[in-house]
Amino acid sequence: MYLVHLALRPPPGATLDPQLPARLRALALPGERLEHVVDHPDGNPHPVLGLYLIAGSLAEAEGTARSIGLRATALLPALRGWSLAGAHVPLITPFFEFAAASAADPDASGHDRFRSPGTPSDPWSGYEN
Repeated sequence: MYLVHLALRPPPGATLDPQLPARLRALALPGERLEHVVDHPDGNPHPVLGLYLIAGSLAEAEGTARSIGLRATALLPALRGWSLAGAHVPLITPFFEFAAASAADPDASGHDRFRSPGTPSDPWSGYEN
C-alpha cells in the first residue's frame, strides 16, 4: 500500500470541502484500489489529500492518484476552479530527522541512539552458544 499526496491548487479564497474524502472514494474506480482518503486542508504550499492506494509499484500508485485527482478536479463541484499541483509519495520526515541527528554525532554513526541506558552494546551478550 502506498500513501500518495495530491496537492491541490485552490482558486482564491477557496477551502477544502470536509466531505471531499468521501466524495473522492465514491469517484474512484474499483480497479484503482483506493482504500482510504484523508484531507490536510492546511498543507503548505497547497491543501493536500492523502490517498492510500494498493498498487504494484510507486510509479503505478502515483499515476493512479494523478488520474483520480484529475478526474476529481474535472467532475466534482467541490473542486470547481481547483487544479492538481502534484501527486507524489511524501518524504519520510522521521528518517531524515534521524539522518540529520546522526550527522551531528561525533562518530556520525548514530550507534546506540535508540538503546536504553544500561543496555549492553553487544546484542549477543548474555546469550550462550
